[in-house]
Amino acid sequence: GGAKGGGPLVNDDDDDDDDAPSGGQQGSQQSRRHREELRQAKEAALRDARTIEARAAGEARELRSKLTEAREEIDSLRRRLDATEAREKAAVRAAATEEARATRSMEDAERYKTEAEVARREALMATDAAGEARRDAARLE
Repeated sequence: GGAKGGGPLVNDDDDDDDDAPSGGQQGSQQSRRHREELRQAKEAALRDARTIEARAAGEARELRSKLTEAREEIDSLRRRLDATEAREKAAVRAAATEEARATRSMEDAERYKTEAEVARREALMATDAAGEARRDAARLE
């Protein structure tokens, strides 16, 4: 059986041709020629298989190399993403801190404004009291 026949490409030493006395010299020669053709076909098939195997191994190495490069690229992108997320979180924290500071400043400003209004009213009352005291003193004179 050849490559298409599906039979084994082996040297079958139990061929009936070897032991057949009826063919004589010619039959023995045909048998040797047949065995030689089978051996050559087997060697050719083995060479083809080795070539295909070597090609497949080369392609596998290339694919592993590409896979390694892809993994390294993914790792690099992950690191960049992590760094970007860290910067984003830091910016959010900074904005929240600034907002809290601005809120405190507004609350402080409101408190200062209230305290200033209280002081102004107290000053007005003191001015009124001083004016009254002057009027009372002028009346007594």
